[in-house]
Amino acid sequence: MRLLFDIGNTRIKWGWSAGAAFVPGGQVQHRDVARWALPIEADVPPSEVLAVSVAGPEVNARLEDAIAQQFGLPTRFITSAAKAGPVVNAYVEPEKLGIDRWAALVGAYSPDFSACVVDCGSALTVDTVTAAGAHLGGLIIPGLAMMRRSLTNDAHQLPVVDDASVALFAADTKTAIGSGTLLGLAAMIDGIVAAVRNRIDGPLKVYLTGGDADTVRPLLGVPVELEPDLVLKGLALLAEE
Repeated sequence: MRLLFDIGNTRIKWGWSAGAAFVPGGQVQHRDVARWALPIEADVPPSEVLAVSVAGPEVNARLEDAIAQQFGLPTRFITSAAKAGPVVNAYVEPEKLGIDRWAALVGAYSPDFSACVVDCGSALTVDTVTAAGAHLGGLIIPGLAMMRRSLTNDAHQLPVVDDASVALFAADTKTAIGSGTLLGLAAMIDGIVAAVRNRIDGPLKVYLTGGDADTVRPLLGVPVELEPDLVLKGLALLAEE
C-alpha cells in the first residue's frame, strides 16, 4: 500500500491507498510532532510514500527525514499539472495552482455532476470542476484565523480571538470578533456557491473540507457534503497517473 500525506500550513494528515481505493489514517498539528517522529503504525510497511504540501521546503525536508528514518523510503512530492485523467487545469500556468486545490479537484470530479470544492483551511479556497472535467478556476479568501489575526494586527487594542461562541448580537468585543468573522465566512460561502450554481448547467455537488469545515458547516444555508479527506483521496488518484 502507498502512504499518502497532505501537508498543510498548520497540520499534517495521512492515509493509505491501494490503487485508487483510500483508507483514512490520522492527523497531527505541526507543533505536536515530537521530534518529527510521526505516530504512524503499519502492519505492513508502505511500498511508496507520496505527499502534497503547501507548507514550504523546511517542513517538507523534515517530513522526508522522518519518513526515511521510520520506513527507509524517499517521499515523492506531487505537483500540479495541466491535466489529470479527465480533469483539465484552468490555470494558464498549471503548476502555479496550489497542489492541495488540484488534488481536491481530482478527488471531487465525477462525470455525473459538477463539483464545487470549498476548502476552509488557513485560506478559504473555492474551485469548481464540471462533469466534463473542466476546472473553471477559483477564489482565494482569507480563512477564519487569518481574518481574526488581521483585526488584532491592524487594530492593536482588539483582543486575540482563537475561538468564540456565535452570537448575532454580541455583547463583548471578543464575541463580536469571533462571531463576525465566522458568520461573515459562512455568508461568503453561501453567496459564492449560489453564484456558482447560477453559472452551472445540470446538477452541482458542494464539498466542504479543511480544518474549519466542522465549525463553519452548521452556519451554512447551502447544502454541502463534508469530505475531510478530499485532498488525500485526490492524491490517491494522482498516484495512479
